Amino acid sequence: GGLCASPELPSPSSPSGDPPSRAPAQRGVGEASADTRAKARALLARHLDPAGEPLRRHLAERLDDEIFESCPSDKEYRQLARSVAANLRRNTMLAAGYATGRVPPQWLVLADAEALAPRSRQLQRRQFRGQSMWESREDDDSANLRRKMWDVAKGTSLAAPPQC
Repeated sequence: GGLCASPELPSPSSPSGDPPSRAPAQRGVGEASADTRAKARALLARHLDPAGEPLRRHLAERLDDEIFESCPSDKEYRQLARSVAANLRRNTMLAAGYATGRVPPQWLVLADAEALAPRSRQLQRRQFRGQSMWESREDDDSANLRRKMWDVAKGTSLAAPPQC
C-alpha cells in the first residue's frame, strides 16, 4: 500500500450506486492498459488457491479494480499489482482470508508491507523491535555482557561432545 505518488479522491457514485465509468477522453497518458490489467488479474488469481476457479476470477477482478482505482498510472499499477500478488503468495493465511471474505480488497491495497507479511515474520519483527529497544536503554558494555550471558544460557557456544 501507499505506493502511488498522488492518490485520487473517490469519485462520486451515479444515482444507481455504481461508480461512473471512465470515458476514453478522461484517461491519463500512461494509464494501465487492458492487457496489463488482464495479466495482473491472472497473476492475482494464481495465488487465491482456496477458492474455486469462477470465484477466483471474480476475486481477482475485484482486487484488480481496487488496485486500478488506487493507482491508474501504468508504472504504479504494475508495482502495486506485483506487490499484492507477492504478499498473497508469501502469506497463505492472507490469501485464504481474502478468498473467504474476511479481508476486503481495499485493505489489501492500502495496507503497509508489515501488515501483509506472514505472521511468523510479524512476530520476528516485533521481537527484534523489542530487543532493539531494550538494548538501546543499556550502554554497550552492559548489552555485550547480557548478550554473552544469553548465548551461554542458550548453549550456542558449547563445545562438541567428546568422541569415544
